[in-house]
Amino acid sequence: MTPHPPGDFADSLVEARLLRYLQTKLQQPDLRYLTAPARFAGSFENRVFAFQLQPGVAQFSGPLVLRLFAQPGDAARGHREFALQNALADKGFPAPRVFVSEDDVAILGGPFIIMEQLPGVAAYTNTIRLANALPMWVELSIRAPRRRAEIHARLHALDAEVIARKMEDAGLAPATLSTRLEDIRKRIEVDALTGLRPGIDWLLEHQPPKGVRRAVCHGDLWGGNILSERSQITGVLDWSMATLAPAEFDVANTSVGMRYAVPQIPGALRAFLRPIQYEGSLRYLREYRRRRRVDHARLRYFTAMRCLDMCSRAYRRRIGIAGSMRDDLKVWDPPGSTDGFEACFRRNAGISLAMPPERIHFLY
Repeated sequence: MTPHPPGDFADSLVEARLLRYLQTKLQQPDLRYLTAPARFAGSFENRVFAFQLQPGVAQFSGPLVLRLFAQPGDAARGHREFALQNALADKGFPAPRVFVSEDDVAILGGPFIIMEQLPGVAAYTNTIRLANALPMWVELSIRAPRRRAEIHARLHALDAEVIARKMEDAGLAPATLSTRLEDIRKRIEVDALTGLRPGIDWLLEHQPPKGVRRAVCHGDLWGGNILSERSQITGVLDWSMATLAPAEFDVANTSVGMRYAVPQIPGALRAFLRPIQYEGSLRYLREYRRRRRVDHARLRYFTAMRCLDMCSRAYRRRIGIAGSMRDDLKVWDPPGSTDGFEACFRRNAGISLAMPPERIHFLY
């Protein structure tokens, strides 16, 4: 992620209000910024700022990150990330430690968290151009599969039940497989996504058996959420989709995304993209299997689940449900974006999904 240029009016309000909040919270009325908040580009749903306070404020003395959520209802999400990320950091996993989780929307216009800023940069962007085509090919084909398999295997080796107890001790219930299935079911039923009902029926009827060892699953491990420095992973960001589930839940989410996501790319390069994505996804699975065992039946199930989840989000946007996807997030639903997900679901479940036509709806 890279900072936006300064000058945005809303960002300047955040700068002033955040400082007043910290002066009061830390009881230091003379507190000042060493580096004023600068917004990162690349954050799709929330505004994310890097900043640093003047030295001498204990745990707040290093580089910090403010994550400002878009919706008032995201307060619970911030509290869950607070508990989970700190539990992971306690176990030595490179998740940013969170210092503040605030749900008072009157302060900055939405709930927010303040956490440490880990070193490193995100190697992957969702936009591929002629200028960066070669490094992106190397990233997608070679580096990303190994890096994602490595950090997934490390995460899945942690004792998920210990992490869950730490969250529960903080009064927070971690998301589970049942939670995620219910999210998809509600989306389909409440918004009448009729073409997807056979898909959710299949998922509910074919759930994995109970008693399978659960892992801490990140839920959205793409390159933009992995920081690295000199080929070493230094941080894993954005734990909003974290779930306690069989490890294959995470493996399926990542392999499906690597294979079928449609990045922003010039037409001249599209012919080269699909085989690169296919090989990258297979390489990721091979790299992960070198480190941990994978149950094929569970992987097949969670692959279908991820495909239905992605189709349901695009379906809502196409039928014009306000708030389903911001219109500037065309990266989630460009032409042909769900073709791979639909075909993959059909192969794994033996059922076809009926998606509405691709149309652009200006929802905001």
